[in-house]
Amino acid sequence: MLFTASGQENPVNKNGLALDTIVHFTESDLDPLFGLTLKNSAGWIFKSGNEKDSSPVNIDLRGWERLSPSQISNDMADSSGKFEGWFRLQFTIDSAIAKLPLYLDKEDHAAEDIYLNGKLFRQFGEKGNDRASFKEHIQDFEIRTPIFLEPDTVHTLVIHYVDYSTYGGVAKNLLLGSTRIVTNDYFDYMSFLGYKDLFNFLGSFIFFILFWLLYFLIRKERELLILALFCTVMLLFNLSVVFNGGDSLLFTLPSNYMVFISFVRGFLGYYYFPLCFLFAYRIFYGKLPKWFILVSLIIPFIPYYFLFFLLTIGTGVFLLYLSVKSAKKAMSVRVLMYSLTLSYILTVTGLLIRSSYVADDFSLRLIMVNSDVIAKAILYLGMLAYVAYRMREKNLEMQQKAMELVKVEAEKSSLIASQNETLETQVMERTSELNQSLEELKATQSQLIQSEKMASLGELTAGIAHEIQNPLNFVNNFSE
Repeated sequence: MLFTASGQENPVNKNGLALDTIVHFTESDLDPLFGLTLKNSAGWIFKSGNEKDSSPVNIDLRGWERLSPSQISNDMADSSGKFEGWFRLQFTIDSAIAKLPLYLDKEDHAAEDIYLNGKLFRQFGEKGNDRASFKEHIQDFEIRTPIFLEPDTVHTLVIHYVDYSTYGGVAKNLLLGSTRIVTNDYFDYMSFLGYKDLFNFLGSFIFFILFWLLYFLIRKERELLILALFCTVMLLFNLSVVFNGGDSLLFTLPSNYMVFISFVRGFLGYYYFPLCFLFAYRIFYGKLPKWFILVSLIIPFIPYYFLFFLLTIGTGVFLLYLSVKSAKKAMSVRVLMYSLTLSYILTVTGLLIRSSYVADDFSLRLIMVNSDVIAKAILYLGMLAYVAYRMREKNLEMQQKAMELVKVEAEKSSLIASQNETLETQVMERTSELNQSLEELKATQSQLIQSEKMASLGELTAGIAHEIQNPLNFVNNFSE
């Protein structure tokens, strides 16, 4: 709600808009988590440069213009890339807000001197006189600056704002003012997000080490390489989330590092969905066509959000399809497909809640955060169960092969024993036949020897008879 400060001249800017206006914040303006986000308020006025101190409450507003911190952009910087100016906001709060413990907070890297009712309240970063002496604001959520505001009293918030379009030789994505008044719930929620990101990072790191170690120990298991590569991508993504800041506030780095980390986070975040598709296809079918990989690499570069949204939903449907078909697969494949599908559904559900217009609801934000934590836990446990079942199946397969080998060896031994017995019987039969033939041969030999002896005796007898016959014939012939 805007209204004019009474008792003062109400100057206007070049567009005829009143400059001396007051914003009244009620309990309905207070976000359950992010408090009073002041940058979008319509009552901000702005004056470029730093010609004079504009922190006092009562000053001449001629030369000022309507501009809120959320409207700052890179093209508003000067030739050196510097953006400097003064922002003013007059506001009141009702008693419902005033009774809450309130704190002043900001997220961006700009250097700011913040004045409340004409007094320096807090400094963020160091403005310096030039780029060399300028130091960005690095967010620290352990430092809480309480702010005490009286209800129904006009308060003047003045911000001396200094930032550069580049820092450390790297161009920033956008100059953005984000000063706001928050409650303890904001810090509690951000701490919860920090622990969530830490859990995701440590989980992906542990499984990154585990699966790469298993793969190096068992090189023949190509599935372990797939799991190790998947965990590597998850580790890089979670590492970028941890250091990215914004909604993930475990660590915040200078903006020249944040630009690169933000790019990595967005790039890997888009690749999570096609990566799940490739991962599931490889585990289920045991192979991965090269054109699948090429298409999946191109998908994140699709400029049309709606088409990418359809592909994200299509990946979820594909995972559900493989989960149903995996009922006939081995237990390891079933466990991994079920866990991957459930994790994917929970992750996408959380992202849909975050991108919806109801995402400011506190309970829905908790659902979003918890769904991400539960999804990652299910995925990690599913991969671990996959390895356990896979090793069990391999052991059972080896035992089955060993039993089959023992059975074959037993059959071979039985066959060899049977063949030995048959051979021995044949040898004995042949030996018996040979012995009989030998005996017959010996008998025949004896008969031949006897026959030869009788023949020799007959010849001798015939010779003797012949020799005797000759003299007798002579005698007979002579006597005649």
